[in-house]
Amino acid sequence: MTSFDVHHFLDSFINFEIQSKADAGTFFQLKRIEEFCARLGDPQKKFTCIHVAGSKGKGTTCAFVAHILEKAGYKVGLYTSPHLKDVNERIRIFGRPDTRQRTNDIFPNSISREDLGHLINKYRHVFETFRKESPQKALTYFEALTALAFLYFKQEAVDFAVLETGLGGRLDATNVVAPFVCGLTPISMEHTAVLGDTIAKIAFEKASIIKPNTPVVVAPQPKEAQIVIEGKARTLNAKLYCLGKDILFECGPTSPLAQEFSVHGLNAQYRLQSRLLGRHQVANAALAIGLVECLSQKECYIAPQAIEEGIKETFWPCRFEVVTKEPWIVLDAAHTPDSMRSLHQTVRQIFPDSKVIVILGTSSDKDINGICQAVKDMAADIIFSRAHHPRAYFFEDTIKGMFKDIPVEDIPEVSQAIDKVLTRAQKNDVILIAGSVFLAAEARDIIKQKF
Repeated sequence: MTSFDVHHFLDSFINFEIQSKADAGTFFQLKRIEEFCARLGDPQKKFTCIHVAGSKGKGTTCAFVAHILEKAGYKVGLYTSPHLKDVNERIRIFGRPDTRQRTNDIFPNSISREDLGHLINKYRHVFETFRKESPQKALTYFEALTALAFLYFKQEAVDFAVLETGLGGRLDATNVVAPFVCGLTPISMEHTAVLGDTIAKIAFEKASIIKPNTPVVVAPQPKEAQIVIEGKARTLNAKLYCLGKDILFECGPTSPLAQEFSVHGLNAQYRLQSRLLGRHQVANAALAIGLVECLSQKECYIAPQAIEEGIKETFWPCRFEVVTKEPWIVLDAAHTPDSMRSLHQTVRQIFPDSKVIVILGTSSDKDINGICQAVKDMAADIIFSRAHHPRAYFFEDTIKGMFKDIPVEDIPEVSQAIDKVLTRAQKNDVILIAGSVFLAAEARDIIKQKF
């Protein structure tokens, strides 16, 4: 099966990633993916799972966990979303001897196009039979990919699978697993048309990945979210470990290339270094450490050296990724008001005296006002742009009116926006490209070709 055939097959499923999730309505349900996995022989039951939900930091936390477990000598599957460039990036395996031969230009341990094609061919009849039986049983794009990830991890006999939820948690396709440990990153307002219009409702959806008698490691949360999480854990007799209480962390020196920090975990204390910058990334690393420390309850002790090496090696593109200097160009996938405020904090920590020029592009289903308010507090100049993505937002005059004291320009083409800002940026300025994963990924490709 060629790369085109793979994409053609996957694109035959309804894809809420390229249309408004508000259109999903009551489409999401767990029963459909449960029935489909049963037809496949329940591959998700063949390996030990670590399951992570939250509003921001899920992918990075999962990446930290996967790298740590690889350094501890395990074979690890990692399933994340969305992808930056190619869909095969979502399904990765760490700790396989031939990893470097199964490559793409961003993640060298992704499933190859050939392997993904073979997997689809092998199980295509199951997909097609399920699709034909009833329109109501049509799998979504994400459900199909999730099932393929489970099949691949089973085929490759991974020791652990680290799974990032796609949307919410309760009805997310990944929630068919019975994890050994769960993680909850910070929860904030997002996807309100599907998850609910309050922090408490959204927290209920995300906390629903918690399973009976399963340890849960939780990042600092808004009070409303913490109440929901504690109630869920109490009901299910799930042991709760909280950052800031059971797991402590402290930030150290930071440069544009690395930051140092320490973590007082459940089992030990660690002095660490990471290429991922910002206090929020330190929190993500601490959460990941708590998750792997919980594995000791399964008689799976992870040595401190593996934790230190795994944290140091973790790389996650478009997460405060510094791609050039003179001027500095930073790519970040921040797409919520909270994540944009964290980004502002990191920019000021690392580049305290630099002028910040922002190229901003968001998806239409985000909190545009909240994101723009956060950007307004850090930018000296703003260029509105948009990724080549169906959900990319066209900035309206009412939004532009928020920036009365800041020069604003509208350049829809990302490549043109980058060219324009490079003509006027000074060598010590920071060009920050942020607002969505899709914008950052597109800009990354353009910049890699220029420099």
